[in-house]
Amino acid sequence: MSADKLKLEKNYADWLEKLISKESIKYYEYSEFKNIRNRDMGRGSVTCACWKNSGRDFALKSFNVNRTTLKEIVNEIKLHKRVDFHENILRFHGITVVKKTNTIQEYALVLEFADSGTLRTYLSHHFDDLQWDDKYQFAFQLASAVAYIHECDIIHGDLNDDNVFVHQKKLKLKLAEFGLLRKIADSTSACQNILDLISHTDPKTFNDQNYKLNKKSDVYSVGVLMWQISSGYQPYRYDGYNVIFAIINGRREKIIDGTPAEYSKLYTECWRYEPDERPNMQYIVSTLKALIFQEQNKQNSINFDDIVEISSEEYESSEEIDRNRDLSISSTYFTRLNSIKPKSYSSFQNQLSVVQSKMSEEYWDGEPKSRINIRNTGNKSNSKINDIDDSSDYQNPKLAIITSDILKELQKLELKGQDWFNEKYSKKENLDIVGSKRLNFVGSLKIKDFTKSRRICLTKLKLTKLYISGCFRLTKVDLSGLSKLTSLSLFDCSKLTEFDFSLTGLTKLKMSSCYQLEKFDLSKFPKLTSLSVIDCPKLTKLNCSKSKLIYLKVSNLNELNCSNTSIKKLNLNLCPDIQKLNCSNNNNLISLDVSNCFQLELLNCFQSKLTNLDLRNCPESIEVIKPPDCIITRKEKIKNILIIGCTGSGKSTLANVLTGTNGRYVGSHFQKGVFEWKGAKYRVIDTTGLSITEEIYSIPEGISQVLFVVDRNFADGINMLKLFESDIFKYTTIVRTKFRDFKNRDICEKNKEKLCGESETNAKIIKSCKGVIYVDNPPTKILSYDYDYDDYDYDDDDDDDNDYIRINIKKRMKSRTILLNHLKKVCREKVLHMKFDVSTNNLDFIPQTLTNNQQMIQQLKLTHGLFLNGYDIQPSEQAIVTEKGKLDMSLYNGQPIVYTNINDSTLSMNLLNFNSDEYNFINTLQPSDL
Repeated sequence: MSADKLKLEKNYADWLEKLISKESIKYYEYSEFKNIRNRDMGRGSVTCACWKNSGRDFALKSFNVNRTTLKEIVNEIKLHKRVDFHENILRFHGITVVKKTNTIQEYALVLEFADSGTLRTYLSHHFDDLQWDDKYQFAFQLASAVAYIHECDIIHGDLNDDNVFVHQKKLKLKLAEFGLLRKIADSTSACQNILDLISHTDPKTFNDQNYKLNKKSDVYSVGVLMWQISSGYQPYRYDGYNVIFAIINGRREKIIDGTPAEYSKLYTECWRYEPDERPNMQYIVSTLKALIFQEQNKQNSINFDDIVEISSEEYESSEEIDRNRDLSISSTYFTRLNSIKPKSYSSFQNQLSVVQSKMSEEYWDGEPKSRINIRNTGNKSNSKINDIDDSSDYQNPKLAIITSDILKELQKLELKGQDWFNEKYSKKENLDIVGSKRLNFVGSLKIKDFTKSRRICLTKLKLTKLYISGCFRLTKVDLSGLSKLTSLSLFDCSKLTEFDFSLTGLTKLKMSSCYQLEKFDLSKFPKLTSLSVIDCPKLTKLNCSKSKLIYLKVSNLNELNCSNTSIKKLNLNLCPDIQKLNCSNNNNLISLDVSNCFQLELLNCFQSKLTNLDLRNCPESIEVIKPPDCIITRKEKIKNILIIGCTGSGKSTLANVLTGTNGRYVGSHFQKGVFEWKGAKYRVIDTTGLSITEEIYSIPEGISQVLFVVDRNFADGINMLKLFESDIFKYTTIVRTKFRDFKNRDICEKNKEKLCGESETNAKIIKSCKGVIYVDNPPTKILSYDYDYDDYDYDDDDDDDNDYIRINIKKRMKSRTILLNHLKKVCREKVLHMKFDVSTNNLDFIPQTLTNNQQMIQQLKLTHGLFLNGYDIQPSEQAIVTEKGKLDMSLYNGQPIVYTNINDSTLSMNLLNFNSDEYNFINTLQPSDL
């Protein structure tokens, strides 16, 4: 081991020792652990040990101090300490030293021990013992733990059945947080089976390399685990690695027979492909909670007709009522019980129990309550209910007998509060609700998919959270009378134009897809700390200056003023058209991302804590007011030259001549190279075939000049310019290649006149472009297959070959000089931002000379099959084309067999025949299927 490496590892060890000495991490003496034995605990093995004589087992997970694990582990321990109060999160207790030598120390994490191992192991051994209430509890506990870490703005990112544990004594699930065990296992043992990752991982990550795991990624994983809990099986247990393509295409595991519909509906919503279509964890928790109550009530069904109602005058008791055993019930429910008539009394004798409970205040806080006492006497003459609360509207209530099972029914009624609200108000055009003693809502409320509602006005309700979504006719919302409202979500209210929350104490506001909303006055929200405004295209200006915001997420803005706030991190990549940004006077701002802000003209971040700014994708003319020590990274001044043309036109040779290279392919769609000439830097981008790829359209700097390369067949390629917007002509130079007399201006002019005379279209396009440049780039290598090796005399013709090469090189250099002089004149400061003309609906640009499949595929850049995953089109791994250019079904090897024009998926000519009657898909597949 090198001295530098030893020094580095010692630094990490010293760092850990410092954290222990400061008691940031609790230290356990390894010698105090007894009864040590190895146990399986997910990825890798762990040691199970009893600490001192406590009789309590702990899990010890060993790891070595090295540069790849320790820093990550310590950081995650700090996160873990924030959330391990939750009973369903595997607790981290501290750390111990297992082995200590002169050169290295082996540490072990001291973790809570789950005696039944991982969820995978438990289901494989005990699934047949589980009832549906057990499965509900498992799913609920898992969802609760994930929802809790989401509330702390922590993303797990590695949820699967190998880092969820079961403690059998209490049948509790335990979530191993943050991938902590994964990091240790990866550093000490072999990598996990890739199939385990595929089955539980958000499929978006497989199809988009730039996609980052988020909370909705955890939701997807929870959905897979819920299916696993319902089935007892490993997901995709009979599939190989190719299942990834099926998952991307929408395949999911089948619902197991006997699964309750509400449960399967919930987990299928979780594993939808689009993250925005998945529910959040709070919704999953509340839904599972309702399912648990439903299951309990099935097992403890009660006939309310059996409840006895008797008057207080019938019975007297000499015993004193125990006032410490009060059962608080909303007067609304108590009145309902008083209206129930008796049928049978005997079945309830000796069943009375004292219940010490207070009804949840979710909906009923603030209501007058009748407080009653219940005693278990076995004698109805000794049972009595006293009116304790003299302030109640219901004086001297009637005597009632209530068992603990009835209390469950009361809880069920409470859960049905939302359902009652939906049934009563969902059909109304105007929701004008005023809270009163007899009608009130406390806590949270959802107004979802009220498709007939045009106006919502809520007053004097004790709501703290309100969720409004899917009300597409809604135009006005007035919540000014909700003084306790702290959290509001407004989603998919496309016609909303007016709202008033000015009297609320909002701290958190989310708005999305409110397409008609134009104004938003943040000064009316003095307590707001978190704001999200997404997909509200008419809301282009936002002023949140001097607000208490610490979190902000926005899109579609042209101007933003968030000066004098406490925002720490600001990402404006959803605002590509923003022009003015003021985030000054913010001593908390440490991160600002404007990498997607191509139109930004003014940026003021003065008196912030920013230390660097990446402005490479911002305009060169941007005005920046920054802190003195802030370092700015600007883009290089480079002019992008796009070369397009038909196959065989000489465009790739032209690109090589300009760059002085043989071409360097990036991906499979285009090649590019950078060169300098007379103080200017150019980037040449050469497309292959007729494919104009996404990479070109996403170039933030834009295109300085388009070189449209043609040879003798000018008409074959001219129509491809129709693929672009009409502005392309102003930025286009036509380059006529393979023109031997390119040095003779008169001959060049005559050829130009000839081209214009061939058709009015040619003349119009040539006139609109920046001119026609004539070049000749002959070969500079002698190809061996031009000669007969037996008869060729190398010595005699060496000089001739060298002369031939020198002449051709001179022609190339002359052509290059002519073209570059032209580019220096025509390349302007203003650039072209490419836009593909999706309205093009014909294939007129395909030369009529193409007669077979091979030519067609090459011309349309279809050298490979394309698979359609429902969202976009990507190349498959293997072509299914024979050497003779026929599409051969026999070469199909798990790859898609549909060929399509990637430029327009609606064309009637998209689907190409397989030259076989047996496999003719033209008759079965239609363009609409794409």
